[in-house]
Amino acid sequence: MSGLSWIWFTSGTTPVAEPTTAVRVASRLGKEMPAHCTSTGKVLLAQLPREQLDRLYPDEQLSQVTPQSIRTKTELLAQLDLVAKQGYATNREESEEGVASVAVAVPSASGLRLAINASAPVFRLPPRKVKTLVALLDEAAVRLADLTS
Repeated sequence: MSGLSWIWFTSGTTPVAEPTTAVRVASRLGKEMPAHCTSTGKVLLAQLPREQLDRLYPDEQLSQVTPQSIRTKTELLAQLDLVAKQGYATNREESEEGVASVAVAVPSASGLRLAINASAPVFRLPPRKVKTLVALLDEAAVRLADLTS
């Protein structure tokens, strides 16, 4: 398997917003996931130069987690171009069936690469809600950047 993996972790406390509804998405701390299959991974990959992406993904065929996962490096590069232009990444059942997410990068003058995301059951995060969620995530990313600078 080529490419970069993403690992969720915590240092003791993780801020989590729990919904009041029964069906929800829960983080699986420590679970490793290919970066190209997650919105957080894609928004971070979109910040890298092409040479680094070529080193991370030397093969055309990529590992898949679900049938919706990106299958080829060509597909990934096209999606990363779009992510770089629009400023956010999405994941619609690419890392887990039934789950959608949106991620934005946290601005950093120090070179530190951070991103935040929001995940929900796919039926609760239809494409029409993405822009609204991106605006909220962008606001949170700026506030987080202020804390890390």
